[in-house]
Amino acid sequence: MVQSQSKPLLVLVDDDIQVLRALEREIRLSLDHLGFAVLGFDDSLNCLDFLEAESYRVFLLISDLRMPRMRGSDLLERVHRDFPEILTILLTAYADLPDLQKAVSASIHGLIFKPWTSDQLQAEIIKAWDMYRFRREHRRMETQLKQQLLDAAQFQQQLFSAQIPEDSRYRFDIWYRPVDQYQVGGDLYEIVPLDNGRMLILLGDVSGHGIKPALVGAMVKTLYQGFLLDHSGQPAEDAPSPAALVSHLNRGVCSLMGDNRDILVAFTAMVIDPGTNTLTVCSAGQPPVFVLRDDSAIPLVSKDPAPGIMLSSRYRDIDYPLLTGDRVVLLTDGLIEDESQQKRLSREQMMTTLLRNSAGPLSAKALAKGFLMSLGSPDFKDDSTLIALEVLPVAVTS
Repeated sequence: MVQSQSKPLLVLVDDDIQVLRALEREIRLSLDHLGFAVLGFDDSLNCLDFLEAESYRVFLLISDLRMPRMRGSDLLERVHRDFPEILTILLTAYADLPDLQKAVSASIHGLIFKPWTSDQLQAEIIKAWDMYRFRREHRRMETQLKQQLLDAAQFQQQLFSAQIPEDSRYRFDIWYRPVDQYQVGGDLYEIVPLDNGRMLILLGDVSGHGIKPALVGAMVKTLYQGFLLDHSGQPAEDAPSPAALVSHLNRGVCSLMGDNRDILVAFTAMVIDPGTNTLTVCSAGQPPVFVLRDDSAIPLVSKDPAPGIMLSSRYRDIDYPLLTGDRVVLLTDGLIEDESQQKRLSREQMMTTLLRNSAGPLSAKALAKGFLMSLGSPDFKDDSTLIALEVLPVAVTS
């Protein structure tokens, strides 16, 4: 009989042709309404040859135990090893303990003793059919969900990513690594040119992954963009400080999140001003901002809480002078901690890592990989972002 190529396939294996035909006939008569096809083999090795080419069609294999060229227990072991998606049932007239133990070790789905009853045969096959349909639906939903998450993650990366500005006074380099292509949430960053040649560098880290952190991240970006729009055009001396921006974020996140504080929003805002050769930074819940100068790594440490924890939180600015050749590094904590090992780099370890990996041209990637080596982890376990900038010599015009 020609088998339908579109129907799932139940495969029978028994060296007794009469038993094989009886099984085929009974299954077709009693279970044809379920919509699968039936195919019989009287030889285990021929069955394996078929599976090598057509295993994707087979949802269930029912095999006799004692057969001449390959015992049923050995066949089921091979199927379990090479075709783990296929469910298996052992059919036997013998209570041969070693063979039964081998079959059980092959994770058989069911066991039927000869002579079988129609009720028992149908019940075992229906149970396997239901399991197959459940797995198929699970795979379909998983594939659909992965595609939706991939689309959402790609959209979020477009929303959160930023162009590196061209500037004759500063060289920027950014390294960003999402922990998983399917995950949304995580880090956001932006570099915003201001008036009088000033630059605003923003770096946020939303805890967790999934739809809710992604929405919180979009909310944070909306809050700070609205703040910048409200204060655009103000002269530098009247422009709000980084601490004022973070305070605005804190009020907005507290208001929108209410009492639901299960997501943290660590955030750093920093302004570099070429007119005064200073940087002004407010870091809330983030690792320190580091200034690399000569053979030193200077941490600009803040203990201000992450926005959204408490409405009454106060934030402060840290001012620091910049010199030609200085390098400034901002990073998220995905670079300095590995929760699977319960390990977090100390401030001294961060400073050592930065100095050890800062030789040569400015490279955010080299610095990030240095943190990975310091953690002793095979890969980062969280979204990770590192922003590096270098103060360039002032061009002399004739």
